[in-house]
Amino acid sequence: MSLQHVCIFSGKMAAAVVLRLLLQVAVFSVTFGREAGLPVISYITEDQEVDPGMDAVLRCRVDPWPNDFPVMWRKAGGAQHDMPISIGSTVIIRDPKYQLWHTSNQYELHIRNAEASDSGDYLCHVYLGIQNYISSRTRLQVRRPPIVLDGSSSSQSIMEGSAGKLECYAEGVPEPSITWLREDRSTLPSGEPQANGNLLLIHAAQTSDHGVYLCVAENMLGRDVRKINLKVNVAAAAASPLVAQAMCTPNCLNGGQCVGTNTCQCPRGFTGPICEKRSFKCNPAAFSPLTTLGVELSSGVECQEGSHWRQDCNWCRCVRGRPHCGRRTCTIEMNAAFANEPECEGDSNWRNSCNWCSCCDSKAVCTVKRCHTDAVNFIPPKQYILMTTRELQG
Repeated sequence: MSLQHVCIFSGKMAAAVVLRLLLQVAVFSVTFGREAGLPVISYITEDQEVDPGMDAVLRCRVDPWPNDFPVMWRKAGGAQHDMPISIGSTVIIRDPKYQLWHTSNQYELHIRNAEASDSGDYLCHVYLGIQNYISSRTRLQVRRPPIVLDGSSSSQSIMEGSAGKLECYAEGVPEPSITWLREDRSTLPSGEPQANGNLLLIHAAQTSDHGVYLCVAENMLGRDVRKINLKVNVAAAAASPLVAQAMCTPNCLNGGQCVGTNTCQCPRGFTGPICEKRSFKCNPAAFSPLTTLGVELSSGVECQEGSHWRQDCNWCRCVRGRPHCGRRTCTIEMNAAFANEPECEGDSNWRNSCNWCSCCDSKAVCTVKRCHTDAVNFIPPKQYILMTTRELQG
């Protein structure tokens, strides 16, 4: 095999060459066509794939020797391939990448340094006359790594319980496979770790489906990955104003929260159906008349900042969350009686003359004093007097 002839034309010159050869074919076919045996294409290269930068060879064999019937190579489709590449042994397109090798009945089209734009269908024509020819087709594919196309999903937002789909399309040679994964490697909505195909279907979206999905396009030359963010929106529950108002009537007080129908959750220091009462933990011994006052009482007593109460002849207030007490003066002896009756509720308290009672652990705890109300003088809270009952009697 040898390179017989290479000639490159362009524009009007190439068109003139084609027209002249076809006219010669027309004259020959009219004069001798009926007597001569018509040629056939006995072989054409099978479809092939080549790597970028490699040479590709396309072969077309015609029997019998088509000396009087022009053989043409051309690429199908594309504006830049409207003209044939070669006719007979002549390359008629201005592109040095094309060479033609010709023997008596075989025409080889060499494509040097193949690139992606060279991919496509190539046709071998044998012209028998004007608008009369036989042809055979072969396909050349130049391998290239996959690319995810712009028509693929980039983000998707659907409502909880709704159906949806994610789309991924890619091109490459060989044709890439498409695989779906989740970025955090959790399972897909189908329950499987991965799926294949251009579409990922979601039949009833759940909040657990929210996240980033990966579309992986892969072939022998590499891979391309597209991240697709799926957002699952939850419909806001429509609250009925009538139901909201009817849950706690009247409303919870002192910072209490309505947690059910007429059920209040009270903060620390308050109790009652609507948190209307103060709640103090107390230690009856802490209020004995023999207790030295002016110091912090037992840790069994709890109070909130700003609260005040009186027990026997004492004045108490809350300082930094702990009770501090000072004694007020009484003109007569104070006797204390701690009774476990009557039953009482919450932090109720009452006073009768110089008697002061309060509720502690659901029992009434009272201090009884024989004195006149007019004889009781209050000492300002900051002027604490450290004294005992015995000192008062003196």
